[in-house]
Amino acid sequence: IGKKVYFAPGNHDIQNSKKRTVFNRRYGDSYRSFRHKNDLIIILDPNLDKWIISADQLSWLKNVLKTDALGVSNIFVFFHQLLWCEK
Repeated sequence: IGKKVYFAPGNHDIQNSKKRTVFNRRYGDSYRSFRHKNDLIIILDPNLDKWIISADQLSWLKNVLKTDALGVSNIFVFFHQLLWCEK
């Protein structure tokens, strides 16, 4: 179709290290962000830590929101499955 495609990986796509390696080789990092026009697009990978955004990915997300969200019209966040919050 001549357009770049971005994937939000699901648990069956990267459920083990072999599948994760194949996914990363084909599509790049499992979480990323980019701007489209005046919108910020964020793709997360909850599969890294039992459907929780934590550790390096959480630090990355906080940084993206701090530095890249300034002046955007909308922020769209995509991920495959539900996120859970543990306290």
